[in-house]
This record gives sequence, C-alpha cells and structure tokens, in this order.
Amino acid sequence: MGLGVYSVFIYPNVILTRAIETPKNPQVRFHDIITVALGDHGGISHVIADTGQATAMHPRVTPKVTTFP
Repeated sequence: MGLGVYSVFIYPNVILTRAIETPKNPQVRFHDIITVALGDHGGISHVIADTGQATAMHPRVTPKVTTFP
C-alpha cells in the first residue's frame, strides 16, 4: 500500500520543503509515495525528506518515490 499527500494552498508564497518528514533510519521504510498540488498556489519541494522532485502546476508534475530509503 502506498501513501499520497495532497496540498491545497490559498497563498501563493507557501512552499513546503517536503511533504513527509521522517528520520533516516533503516527500520523506517516507505514505498509508492506521491505528492499532488491542487490549485494554482504554493508547492512542495520534495516528496519525502530530501528525496523526490518538486510539485508543479504548469505543466502539472506529480512526483513519485518508489522506495525510501
């Protein structure tokens, strides 16, 4: 089972550095993660920790991370 994080920002200058923050520990694992920005404001720079690309609206980019770490 995967995980999806959706963002809806009403202010244009809101940028999250990551959708998911987690300790870097081999016992903590994630798989099949996606971030989606809805609307035309703000964004997310990384999917999890410092991994994964940023969301974008034009063109729409919905970054995915298959496995972490």
